[in-house]
Amino acid sequence: MTLDRLADAVAAALDEVAAHCARPGAGTVSPSDFPLAGLSRDDLAAFLTAVTSRRAAPSGTDPAGVDSEGTAE
Repeated sequence: MTLDRLADAVAAALDEVAAHCARPGAGTVSPSDFPLAGLSRDDLAAFLTAVTSRRAAPSGTDPAGVDSEGTAE
């Protein structure tokens, strides 16, 4: 195999990995991914909901509509 063919094969494999990771539902986690945390499924779901809602909030606010200075918007 030439280096060009090897590089093409690696690039194609990375494209497949990226496509897989971009699919809905890919990259989910379970409590067994964090054995030292002792999380239940409900604990993990609550944590992930809090994290994703904070990431979706505009910068300087939290999901409850309070800005970074603690005042309601």
